[in-house]
Amino acid sequence: MMETVNAFAVIDGGRSIKNGTSTPPTAQKPKLLDQVRQAIRTRHYSDRTEKAYVHWIKRFIFFHSKRHPIEMGEAEIGKFLSVLGNRFTCERVHPEPSPQRPAISLS
Repeated sequence: MMETVNAFAVIDGGRSIKNGTSTPPTAQKPKLLDQVRQAIRTRHYSDRTEKAYVHWIKRFIFFHSKRHPIEMGEAEIGKFLSVLGNRFTCERVHPEPSPQRPAISLS
């Protein structure tokens, strides 16, 4: 007798058969950064712009302990921008001392 093969078992590695279901696997939604990259490429932005956008999105996500941006609102955006503003303002007001020694004038 010929055994019938579930076409979806080939696609999902046999998980649907092991679980006792024969429903087709759902297509997974692309990850956030993949969606961002796709949107940027659709708009024909440069590669460097894409890298910059992805970099800042990653910084935002890591700043908030890897929470998904869809869970956050204005308060989290404001906090992130406030910390960035304070960090850069402090660096301009109190720059690091120069590692080089100034030249001594002997005149």
